[in-house]
Amino acid sequence: MEKLNRQMGRKVRGLDPDALARLSAYNFPGNVRELENRIERAYIMCSSDLIGARDLGEPFTRAARPLRAGKLHEQERELIEKTLAKHGRNRTHAAKELGISRRTLLNKIKEAGLEG
Repeated sequence: MEKLNRQMGRKVRGLDPDALARLSAYNFPGNVRELENRIERAYIMCSSDLIGARDLGEPFTRAARPLRAGKLHEQERELIEKTLAKHGRNRTHAAKELGISRRTLLNKIKEAGLEG
């Protein structure tokens, strides 16, 4: 987001939980390039400070019905765990990658029982 914000002169904070869950659940056949292209497209389509599932386009909007709360929390928890592991449990770096504030990440860690 930082790179796109610098290039486009905007201040998009990141992805909303639904969009993040949909991206996390998707198997990108084109790998990292496809993911980067998808994020850039969503960034351009986004009209607020958070990218939503509707901004992601197909195939993400096809199933744009809200995910069950339990499933969403499970996917969010898994994404947080993976991101923390990737960054050696460094919460500042993980929050930055997730596009959320450190405080929000700390709250989500507490809610998900990932403390310690």
